[in-house]
Amino acid sequence: MAENYSDDDWRRLNEELRKAILRGYPNPERVGCPGTDVLRQLAAQQLAVGHPAYSHVMECAPCYQELMDLRKVVPVAAPARSRSGLRIWVPALAVGIVLCAGISYYELSPGFHPAPARDVALNVDLQHWTVFRNDVPGKPRPPLELPRQRLDLTFTLPVGSEDGEYDIQIASTPGVTALVSSHGTARLEDHNETLRTRLDASLLPSGGYSLEIIRQGSGPLHVPITILGGDVR
Repeated sequence: MAENYSDDDWRRLNEELRKAILRGYPNPERVGCPGTDVLRQLAAQQLAVGHPAYSHVMECAPCYQELMDLRKVVPVAAPARSRSGLRIWVPALAVGIVLCAGISYYELSPGFHPAPARDVALNVDLQHWTVFRNDVPGKPRPPLELPRQRLDLTFTLPVGSEDGEYDIQIASTPGVTALVSSHGTARLEDHNETLRTRLDASLLPSGGYSLEIIRQGSGPLHVPITILGGDVR
């Protein structure tokens, strides 16, 4: 059935979905965005269908637009690019349009008052973890436990950390491409170096991961974490 979709059908569906996602999921702060490397793999059809990035781009206008731009320049790994792409993306486009149309309908209905999106606020004390150097061996520690939710995180960084911009990300194992990422600015507050950020862990399967906190010019801090199960929001 997918072969019946023409290039004009694809362009029309893509434009309708782009408009719907822009209205329903603007995400100006880029919360939970997987990053360009992951989107590039998505554009090249190199990621498994169950990868959380697929769900994220359907709920994030900036990532969807970036993905569409990358699809114009990134070679597709599978043969028969146009039809392979249509077989994968047309069902997703149709579902996305229906979902976004439903959201728009209810948002415009009289008396509709959407519940505000709530993040889970957590304080994470990392004062006694290894400082930001690769050549200092760290004592093994048990994984930190984080809920499978959207997280509003306040980190107390290890002694010796400095003010500045940091990248925060969750990866399957240390050093590999991030599944979700964000940024934050660390400042000294009450004699502690404090870093605040938001991470969307709601789409990650339960299990073990590596939380990585990276400051330019310093080695990354790898913290083993466990994402606990729960309903996906």
